[in-house]
Amino acid sequence: MRISILVPFFVSGKNKEEIIKEENKRRAIFREWRLTKFEPQIKNLFKDVIIDYLLAFTEQIDRVGQSLVVKYEGATPKGTMVRGKLLSLISKIDYSDIDKNYLILIDGSGKIEFDSVFKVLKALVIGKQVILGCRFKGSGISLRRKKVEIFENFLVSERYKVDLPDAQCGCWGIRVGILKSLSLTANSYEIELDLVTSALESNLSICFVPVKAFFKAGTGFTSKEDLTKLNFLVNKLGLDEYILNALYEKFKKTYGLSLDSNYLNYFKEIPFLKFRKKFDCLKGCKKPCQKVYIYK
Repeated sequence: MRISILVPFFVSGKNKEEIIKEENKRRAIFREWRLTKFEPQIKNLFKDVIIDYLLAFTEQIDRVGQSLVVKYEGATPKGTMVRGKLLSLISKIDYSDIDKNYLILIDGSGKIEFDSVFKVLKALVIGKQVILGCRFKGSGISLRRKKVEIFENFLVSERYKVDLPDAQCGCWGIRVGILKSLSLTANSYEIELDLVTSALESNLSICFVPVKAFFKAGTGFTSKEDLTKLNFLVNKLGLDEYILNALYEKFKKTYGLSLDSNYLNYFKEIPFLKFRKKFDCLKGCKKPCQKVYIYK
């Protein structure tokens, strides 16, 4: 049995010294959790278990510009590489016995407690296919960010006729054999949406496990990142301008929420596809066609 733990860290600071200080802090927290909690419990539960860790530090000064530096510690990335978190997915994973290989990602930003890994692993071991964290009792997230995520989740829910309690939590797990069968195309922070849509497209069952999330005041995506995520969804779901606007009107009626004008302006900036995939969400069908489980 092999467990691969991927932990992406995004570290921003005013200068290089601040970034290094923050990296060391995050690294120390993860190391303490790994040595005092995770490994003792896992090795007590499973025999002959191999655990791989891959820490991916993305550095950026003042969260501006494109000057990102990505450093890796742990298992050496290899194979076909793409940017961001996905660069780490093709890592030092033993594919010789894919039925007993599991990959778990947990965002190292500190927003989600590391102990959530246990919940994801437990669901994987008993046979669940794709495990997603669901951020119950989250605190500190801005109202704007909440509304944007509700809207993005709504687009996916309407496309696949399934109720999604959360589709963007930075804590998830998957069997390696299933991961190999999915065509993931996301570059970075769209990975969770990519995983959810790809799993639903492949008729896989998704299991949600409750995790606690904590957000510092002001945390959230920048306008450029919001546009990138929306553009990714539009292309992945095959939306055109008419459908996107119609879905927004349905979203307002369903949730009684409106998005701010800056976000709505993104609708005009997206290079829409010139073709339309089959998308019958506007017929008002409420019956889910996928099975979604809440695992406690």
